[in-house]
Amino acid sequence: MAIGTSPVMQQYAKVKSEYPDALVMMRMGDFYEMLGDDAVRASEILQITLTRRRTAKEGDEGVPMCGVPYHAAEGYIGKLIAHGERVALAEQVETPEEAKKARGSSAIVRREVVRLFTPGTLTDEAYLAGNLAKYLVTVTSAKDGREGAVAWMDMSTGDVGVRLVTQANALAVLAALPVGELVVGEDVDIAWVTGIPRRLVSVQSGLFARSTAETAIKRAYGLGDLAGLGLPSDSCACALGALIGYAELTQVGKLPTLRMPNVVSGRTRMSIDPSTRKNLELTESLGGRRADSLLGILDRCMTGAGARLLARWVAEPLVDVSEIVRRQDAVAALGHAATREQVRDLLKQTGDIARCVSRLLLGRGGPRDLGTLRGTGDVLPALRKALGHCDGLLKVQADGMGGLEDLTALLDRALAEEPLPALIRDGGFIAGGYDSELDSYRVLVTDGNALLQALEEREATASGIPLKLRYNQVWGYYLEITKQHESKVPGHWLHRQTTTNSHRYSTAELMSLERELGSAGAKAQKREEDLLAALVDAVRKASYPLLSASEALATLDVLASMAEVAARHNWVRPLVEDSTAFAIEGGCHPVVASKVAEFVPNGCDLSGGQMWLLTGPNMAGKSTFLRQNAL
Repeated sequence: MAIGTSPVMQQYAKVKSEYPDALVMMRMGDFYEMLGDDAVRASEILQITLTRRRTAKEGDEGVPMCGVPYHAAEGYIGKLIAHGERVALAEQVETPEEAKKARGSSAIVRREVVRLFTPGTLTDEAYLAGNLAKYLVTVTSAKDGREGAVAWMDMSTGDVGVRLVTQANALAVLAALPVGELVVGEDVDIAWVTGIPRRLVSVQSGLFARSTAETAIKRAYGLGDLAGLGLPSDSCACALGALIGYAELTQVGKLPTLRMPNVVSGRTRMSIDPSTRKNLELTESLGGRRADSLLGILDRCMTGAGARLLARWVAEPLVDVSEIVRRQDAVAALGHAATREQVRDLLKQTGDIARCVSRLLLGRGGPRDLGTLRGTGDVLPALRKALGHCDGLLKVQADGMGGLEDLTALLDRALAEEPLPALIRDGGFIAGGYDSELDSYRVLVTDGNALLQALEEREATASGIPLKLRYNQVWGYYLEITKQHESKVPGHWLHRQTTTNSHRYSTAELMSLERELGSAGAKAQKREEDLLAALVDAVRKASYPLLSASEALATLDVLASMAEVAARHNWVRPLVEDSTAFAIEGGCHPVVASKVAEFVPNGCDLSGGQMWLLTGPNMAGKSTFLRQNAL
């Protein structure tokens, strides 16, 4: 649909040509407007009124248009994304005055896309659930179609991974990931991505070129070559590079700090086909409920990051016996009730620091994100002390929480007491006494009347003249005296106005104070913004220790959750060995047993190649028995 010929409509058409697969929301004063086909589509999803914008053509009925208030755009964008749409947000990047000065009186303000919202690249708190991850995923395949790679990224935490796959196991690998959005090249066989909703699939062929992908990886990690990443094939490099390139595209050149990619081997994780995964109800029940799944039973995590990591562990179980035993040892070490409760109480006081770091480094964070980093940093010494007697996997987590002492001390000095404001423009988030310049502005804002009164008293005492300090919109602040005291006026007073019964004067000090009072609020806000930018820069420099601490906290939370669940249900530690032995005594289905008043346990021994033939009437529990042993 043609947009129109007016300057604004042509501006919209230009942005639309650059983002043809997205709905373009362009800032027009106090609204974000959509035109043409975008307006028709958005009005249907958002259930808002579709109107028309007049074009330059005489008698033209106009172009379809709809709009949403800029201050409420967040909710509307969230609804569009939930429907699988991509949204290009075009902001005004100059004022009308700047536009006219640069390009003449008829110039319109420049508008540029500052962000592309897509289902897999969200970092805003409003669009994310604390216990759920949504990954941006790329899939690529070699020319022979037999080998390929899957790469994934959680934009909200900087978590990155890549895995070599074949067509035989690609669907199983994808089924284990919480896919928010899948990006593929034009040459990928559709069979590789069957089962992913089409609305979540984006085709971006140019990003998968080997040279383009390699450049993106080097840029993101500051590398001279890819040798140190341990990527097993060109397919992995192309998938990882396309992943980073697409993320940069949506963030208009920005990226949060990315963790070094986790190169996953098929020999360490179990591949579970989508049908088996669904029927075992690993992460959600057949009815789509998390609470009625294995994950729902196991999740007693105290943090969102822990809940998200547990979901990954359940979705991709370990097959390496030594790693399984390490986890079992850590859970056993947390079996002591006092230690476990202390650890869990401390974990409850921590925040989702990886997501805070991501928002801050993308320019979307605020004072409360810094407050979360401060609060978590204050808890880390106590957590490390609680784990001081531990070894193995728990010691690894304790060591991963170090290196943040300087940043925490800085935030303790710089930030005001809780509660901190949600928005930067609200101000008041920098502590008094941290910055002398900011303190001076705040004194002017809060004590302005007292300063004026003090000046009035000084001038009255020094001159011996009864006077009043007054204000009007024409002259501002002035000293007013009656005519009978005109002869006593000091030489530094400046005459401003004569009225019927009085004279009005100013002084250099009064005029200076008036200017300072008039600009103090704006200067205080600007100074706080500068100080926040400096704190964000400190966060950027400490981003790797922060991400390490985030991973350690999440891992500790999962291990403590497992220990808590085992204690509540009186579960025992199984002996896991590298053999085909399979012997269970008194086994229960964890979900079903939690839902019924009395569950009858059953044993199962398939060791030595035994085969069991299971029979029984309908609803006797055959399927439950099969599933509990599979779990």
